[in-house]
Amino acid sequence: MMSLRIGLRVEGQSDFDFFEVLIRRLVESIATREIALTIISAARLERSIERIAAQLCAAQGNAADLFCIHQDADSRNKLERKHSFVQEIKRKAYDFCQLPSSRCVALIPLRETETWLLADPAAVCYSLGIKRVPAEIQPGFGKPEDIEDPKERLRTLCESLLGRRRNSPLSFPRVAELIRFGELRRLPEYRRFEASFVEALQSINMPIVQPVD
Repeated sequence: MMSLRIGLRVEGQSDFDFFEVLIRRLVESIATREIALTIISAARLERSIERIAAQLCAAQGNAADLFCIHQDADSRNKLERKHSFVQEIKRKAYDFCQLPSSRCVALIPLRETETWLLADPAAVCYSLGIKRVPAEIQPGFGKPEDIEDPKERLRTLCESLLGRRRNSPLSFPRVAELIRFGELRRLPEYRRFEASFVEALQSINMPIVQPVD
């Protein structure tokens, strides 16, 4: 059995809860051998490029093989700025500890993490214990990345689904367990992440195949 240790830098706890499960599923779906996977928190809540880079280097010293660096892009205008921010982190980490840039993957949903949850409303329904997806949401939301406030849209969706059971919290890890990769791949920024993640795994010689729906 091979081992793989991934450092995950996120903006908040709900982000970690969602991406930890999603990344684990993605690795399991493309690995051609059994892999003992560990995902650790790296540089959570730090905003300084230098401090994030330093914490990635510390995690590398603790045997992390690669890193996923999460940033929300609040609008399309900020998207490339966020990617540039991650590039600066990569450069600084290389300066600090020669961490190869190929081992650092940008994880940047357009607008918010909730955008990715809205890519598959059926997964949201099933995570709430609703076994039949209402006809009005079966077609999904078209282009979730165009939703200006995905957090609010997700909240109203849950309220409409739960009715009087509005106190039932949405479990981000449960949605991550159920969400379909085929639906996520409709999102350009998910595809961008997935392609970079696969390249990072290839750079450390992980035995994988290309993702398929």
